Amino acid sequence: MKKVLILTTDTVHHVYFCQELRRKFRDIDFFVMEEANQKVKDSADTDFSRQQKVYEEELWFKDFIGIIGVHGTNPTKKPIPKLNSIKVDNVNRHASLDWIFNLEPDLIVVYGTGRIGQELIKQFEGIIVNLHGGDAEKYRGLDSHLWAVYHNDFDSFFVTLHHVNEKFDDGYKIV
Repeated sequence: MKKVLILTTDTVHHVYFCQELRRKFRDIDFFVMEEANQKVKDSADTDFSRQQKVYEEELWFKDFIGIIGVHGTNPTKKPIPKLNSIKVDNVNRHASLDWIFNLEPDLIVVYGTGRIGQELIKQFEGIIVNLHGGDAEKYRGLDSHLWAVYHNDFDSFFVTLHHVNEKFDDGYKIV
């Protein structure tokens, strides 16, 4: 069995995505959950962001006690199955890299983390791919679907799968 590792962030919709991947694809068994940096945390502390978080929790996790890093417990509900994961402040720190290197994954899928560092890219060249929201050739970085909507460019409202290289959202496009 191949070892598939997901690098993502510890947010409600990303945890949901990982839960669904784990449920449907048993080969995906390892997750690194990156915490948002302080600037992102500060920008996410709005009424809308708090409402979004509650909405997502109720939509996707209403039958469960709680999810990683999101809210407290409710004893009348069942626990969410655990992901084989570690939580880190940055996927490029030595503790994260050591864990990833020791795992020796066959494939690494990046979904919503910060920029991937050179050490990780060099060690796993050719087996790191990124799920990028939108057309990576037009809208790089965060919130690319938002920029497609802002520019009324709904033809660019899709997901791009591409290899990770040293440039941001610039690797060889797979799909």
